[in-house]
Amino acid sequence: GIAGGLVGCAADNSNIFASVADCDIQGYYDLGGIVGEFYGGNITDCFVNFNITTTGTLSQSGGIVGTAGYETTNITNCYSTGSIVVSNKYSIPYTEGNGGLIGSQSQYTQGAVNIINSVSLMQYVYGFESTGRLAGTGNVNVVNSYAWEGMTNNGVLFSDGGINGTSVSSDLFWNNQSFFADVLGWDFTNTWKMNSGN
Repeated sequence: GIAGGLVGCAADNSNIFASVADCDIQGYYDLGGIVGEFYGGNITDCFVNFNITTTGTLSQSGGIVGTAGYETTNITNCYSTGSIVVSNKYSIPYTEGNGGLIGSQSQYTQGAVNIINSVSLMQYVYGFESTGRLAGTGNVNVVNSYAWEGMTNNGVLFSDGGINGTSVSSDLFWNNQSFFADVLGWDFTNTWKMNSGN
């Protein structure tokens, strides 16, 4: 069923900010590092280090949110590391969607789903179809957001742009506060802190 590193399901107009999750999640569908199913609102300044394994015949898994919608959803200044592994191939195509920040956009979404000033530095998103470095599927708007260039799906590198975000090399982000502060615009005075090796 639905599971998240902090919250399983959050109602519309929810706000989650300045949160950290370090977790391993295993389940059937709607699995997220922060929230499994997010009905709309804002997730801001969150970091997740996670490993997700889906074992069912449906899968919507994401580093921050498993399934996003139904109202407008904004993922802003968020950061994910880890991996997603889908262990079963689905029988219904529209149920798929696995991504570094958002797994899937709900088919009932009435508002926009936006990824803004965010980055996924995951090792891999392993799925059969509908996988992406930032979002797996859906009409997701990606604004100034990045993903590690070495991220793979079953050993194959992702293409650049769209729901895969803009490629960023390890040399640019590793232990480099200026990437997060100057390129992404994160606040290192009040919110974020760069530790050595992170």
